[in-house]
Amino acid sequence: MFRYILKRLILAVPTFLGITVVTFAVIHLAPGDPLDRLVDESVPAETSRHTYELLERHFGLDQPLHTQYATWLRRIVTLDFGNSIPDHRPVWDKISERLPWTLGVAMLSMVFGLVLAVPIGVRSATRRGGWFDSVSGTLLYALYSVPSYVTAMVLIVIVVTVPIEWLPIRGAYSDGFDDLPAWGKTADLFKHFLLITICFTYPALAFQARFVRGNLLEVLQQDYVRTARAKGLSDRRVVIRHAMRNTMIPLVTYLGMLFPTVIAGSAILEVMFAWPGIGRLMFDSILQRDYPTVMALSVITAVLVQIGTLLADVSYAWLDPRIRYDGGMDHVD
Repeated sequence: MFRYILKRLILAVPTFLGITVVTFAVIHLAPGDPLDRLVDESVPAETSRHTYELLERHFGLDQPLHTQYATWLRRIVTLDFGNSIPDHRPVWDKISERLPWTLGVAMLSMVFGLVLAVPIGVRSATRRGGWFDSVSGTLLYALYSVPSYVTAMVLIVIVVTVPIEWLPIRGAYSDGFDDLPAWGKTADLFKHFLLITICFTYPALAFQARFVRGNLLEVLQQDYVRTARAKGLSDRRVVIRHAMRNTMIPLVTYLGMLFPTVIAGSAILEVMFAWPGIGRLMFDSILQRDYPTVMALSVITAVLVQIGTLLADVSYAWLDPRIRYDGGMDHVD
């Protein structure tokens, strides 16, 4: 196992470099100039040009692209993400302010999705072809087919039209939040988290429930399950103590990839709900051609994806002792 993890960490280096090279090239080749916003057009042209050149040298944008990338890479090794171009703030300070809000929604959506998906999937599999299986399958497929941003628009329109004044649709907390008592802060956060968490949760819920159902149906056909039933064990005990363990193995692999994917794909919903997370920060940074912030967010996303994949593989082996990793190749003993 140690050799496998070490090999994965070594292979992660070229993957990481490839992601950063592509991101660096795309953001620099995109139309627009990040310094245009910083130059005062009301001053004489010569002064504006001189200011532009000073800013260009300050941010290193006067260097060739490969030199800029090498400089950026050297700083990343020391975890120095540089300063944001529009406001000159340290990039890490901007990210650290936004990251908890995105992590909060991502973790809540994963927990709620898993808590609901597992019992729905188990019930559907153990009552295959029944009314619950048919109704839940239809509803889940319908939910999965509706993009989350469409649901977000519908919810926003309902809240605005009805109107539901106690249910906010913008921001993560209300004005005067710091002056509220503890229970008031909790209630305020709950109201703000509600809609965006629903939009994050239901697509994963729909997929996970059908995922659990499909894997459980396959496991229930295995010989060891038939043997357990032949010994007189109840269906409940067979499912919980024998079948569910192997059913959860592929689900763990999926969850390992889901968390970083949710974080990386949060931009649209965070913009719609004016949520102060890193998805909205990425969106705003791209519009402003804020190269340091975009690159930093790309690095964080790439690292999260690689960590999630590695943890999923390790958990896979931990849940199923038959699986062993030898020199990076997995096999069943």
